Amino acid sequence: MGWRFRRSIGGKYFRLNLGKHGVNGVTFGGRGMPHVTMGRTGTRVGASIPGTGMSYTHRINPQRHDTATAERIDATPTLTLPTQPQTAMRPPADGEVPHPNGKHGGDKPLPWSKLVITSVLFSALAVVYVMFEVPQFALLLSVVAFLLGISGLVAIQLRKSRRSSTVAVISIIVSVAMMVVSLESTPSPTSASPSTTHSISASQRAAKTRQRQAAKRRKLDQERREKENTEKLATAKGTLASKLDDARGLFNASNGNVADESTGDALSAAIAAATQVDSTNATDWTSAVQPLQSAMDTVTASETKKQQDDAQAEVAAQAKADAEAKANADAEQQHIQQNIQPQQTQQQNTSGSLAAVCVDGTSSVSSPGAADYRGMCSHHHGIAQKLGRQ
Repeated sequence: MGWRFRRSIGGKYFRLNLGKHGVNGVTFGGRGMPHVTMGRTGTRVGASIPGTGMSYTHRINPQRHDTATAERIDATPTLTLPTQPQTAMRPPADGEVPHPNGKHGGDKPLPWSKLVITSVLFSALAVVYVMFEVPQFALLLSVVAFLLGISGLVAIQLRKSRRSSTVAVISIIVSVAMMVVSLESTPSPTSASPSTTHSISASQRAAKTRQRQAAKRRKLDQERREKENTEKLATAKGTLASKLDDARGLFNASNGNVADESTGDALSAAIAAATQVDSTNATDWTSAVQPLQSAMDTVTASETKKQQDDAQAEVAAQAKADAEAKANADAEQQHIQQNIQPQQTQQQNTSGSLAAVCVDGTSSVSSPGAADYRGMCSHHHGIAQKLGRQ
């Protein structure tokens, strides 16, 4: 019974396998992904299907199990003939029998290299992953195929016991091409990298792009609507505030200047109602303007009626005053005329001479403008009859 120490260190796609006596091997590939392990115990390649728990591992033994067998020569002759002794040829030191034209003895072709076959398989898988737009897996498989192809080509050239060197070169070229395509298809670090265990197709990426664009448009529309609502709310508040100022000024100016005092009370109530509006909806502020405007129109109409009534009353009072003044003037004129007529009569009477008949039958005339009959008929025994002015 003994202890077994195993540990690995490394990065995402490369690990060093440590054992009790140091480094046991090297593994290319991430956990749960296609990988190649090279070490003291041989070379192993494997792959797994993510999410299913299914995996495949193949061991590639570096030892040669199919060494060339020497061509057997039947030593028993069918006929006994005199022959000359021939010197037997010693086989090569490595146990192989020379074979011309790349064949074993007996015209048997050389076997295929397992490294090359595995490289071809991994190259084909890399092509499939590139077609399905999974560049990470394709890159890993192409790297593994490249390493296996190089290893197989080196083994073929050194050991001369395998064929398929042309296939190895083709596999290397395909793996390099897949590495280039995978590197070009791999998204940059700034972009959202897909999960290593879930492949995202082009349609899914396009759908996500459309979703992001739709979300961006919705956000822009929401911001635009919020900005418009804010502007409408500010405009409605400003309109109502201006209308309130006008209403307060009209209320103060119309105090005592309206035909109906109830219109002023209605305007005061409308002002109080508009002052109490407190809402984030612009419609509420706009709706409060109409009742206030109606109350203001009513007060304005009442003011106009009051002014018309006052004007009519003033006209009536002026007409009455004019009539009274005219009546007074007429009465005064009549009084003046009445006073002037006796004076004219008196003036007419005093402007002539007084005439009288004396007692003795003679007539006597005074001087013009004499006021009375004094001194007349003094020498004729007095005035017998007064005849008046002539």
